[in-house]
Amino acid sequence: MDQQRKQIIIKEIEYWKESSLLPEQYCNFLLTLYTEGNHTVEEKKKKTVSFNFRSIGFFLLAFASVFVIYFTELSFILQTAIYLTFMIGGVFLINYFIKKGLISHLAFVFTAFVSLIFTINFLNHFAENSHILLYIVLFFHCMLWIIVGTRFKLVYFTISGVLGVLTLIISIFI
Repeated sequence: MDQQRKQIIIKEIEYWKESSLLPEQYCNFLLTLYTEGNHTVEEKKKKTVSFNFRSIGFFLLAFASVFVIYFTELSFILQTAIYLTFMIGGVFLINYFIKKGLISHLAFVFTAFVSLIFTINFLNHFAENSHILLYIVLFFHCMLWIIVGTRFKLVYFTISGVLGVLTLIISIFI
C-alpha cells in the first residue's frame, strides 16, 4: 500500500478515536497495524489530566457554594443571586460539554444539587410551613431527574428520581 493512502487511513482512524465512533481498543489496534507499531498514545494522557483539573474545579465550585451559602450571614436577595449564578453557570457548563461531545457527570450533579437547595430555600422563605407545596416542588425535581437520567442515559439520575418519588409517596402516607 502506498504511503499517501496509509496516511489517509491513519487520519481517519484517529478521527474515529477522537469522536468515539469506534472503541478505543479497536482504534489503537488499527493504528498499530497501519503504522506498523510506530504509533504513540500520548494524546490520551493529556485528556485525563484535563479531566482531573475539571473535576477539581467542580469540587472547588461546589465547596465554595456550600461555604458561601451556609456559613455566612447573607441576605435572602444575595443568597438568591448566588444560587442563580451557580445554577446558570452549571447549565452553561452542561451545554458546553454536550456541544463538545462530552458528558460531565459533576456538572449535572452540581447543577441538580444547587437547583434543589435553591428551590427549597426559596420555598422556605416565602411559604414557611407549606408541606404540600414542598412535596410538589420535590416531586417536580424528582421527575426532572428521571427525565435527565433517561435523556442522557445517566442511570444514577434515573435511580435518584425514582427513589425520590418513592420516598415522597411513603412520607406523604405515613
